[in-house]
Amino acid sequence: MTLLARLGEVLASWKRCFRDQRTFRRAQQHALALLVSLGRRTISRSICVLGRQFRPWTAEYRLFSQCRWRPQALFDAVLDRLPARLSPTQPLVVALDDTLCRKTGQRIRAAKLLRDPLSPPFHTNLCRALRFLQAVILVWPTDRAGAARAVPVAFELAPPVAKPKRPCKPRKPASRSAWAAYARAWRAHRQHLKNYRKLQRQQGLSAQGARLLNGLRERCSQVAAWKEKILWAVVDASFCNRTVFAFLDPRVVLIGRVRKDICLYGPVLPSARRPSRGRGRKASYGPLLPTPEQLRQQTATPWQKCSSSRG
Repeated sequence: MTLLARLGEVLASWKRCFRDQRTFRRAQQHALALLVSLGRRTISRSICVLGRQFRPWTAEYRLFSQCRWRPQALFDAVLDRLPARLSPTQPLVVALDDTLCRKTGQRIRAAKLLRDPLSPPFHTNLCRALRFLQAVILVWPTDRAGAARAVPVAFELAPPVAKPKRPCKPRKPASRSAWAAYARAWRAHRQHLKNYRKLQRQQGLSAQGARLLNGLRERCSQVAAWKEKILWAVVDASFCNRTVFAFLDPRVVLIGRVRKDICLYGPVLPSARRPSRGRGRKASYGPLLPTPEQLRQQTATPWQKCSSSRG
């Protein structure tokens, strides 16, 4: 079967994601048009590829703004076909990372000034972009040795938590009532900052990544071949924190990359807790453990050697 026929089968599975036939057919057409369009993949380019540039564009833009369909459900068509590509003995491995989609418009919803990953290490640059979380399932040949192929199964918008703005300070000739209003606004701003720190832990990038992995675990449970399998998630250092460990599903095993000189501590013993003095968080640490670099240099640490082939 040709590649176009395979793509047609996947796009035909999108029918369950839409409520009517017209929306489903328009989504199929735009998916093919965005695939063959040149330059930036925008809606206007897709409309021109379909030859509808001289017709009203309202219906085309409503497909992406007002139609009731879930973008995450589009990946279910890919997820249903992946068990046939994996043998029952192969593990279920998912890789997760965040990526930026650069934008230039000043009124794009959820677009923020974020750190540019291409900036040099000695100077941090900023860029206006949309932040997304992408998850892929690693699939490799079942009958022979070969490199794994990453198949996207999730792509979700992950905007940062909006930081509350400071109140405007009145000028010196302002009245006493204006200064009193400024004092009330400043007290409210300090309370908003406290709530902002809590929201960062509950709705930040780490929490959104953990929720995405939990949702992917639930979607894999609906597949009969993967119902009892453990989901192995490979992430970078930004997802190796307490927030992810607290939110993560017990059926998900996290493999993360950390610094070789990271400070690791054991569980806190009741006798090691420090008495409360003053304000702020009370520092309580367990016994200091060896760093990954120290473990690597220890001769008494057992190692298991294996060979790997590059595709």
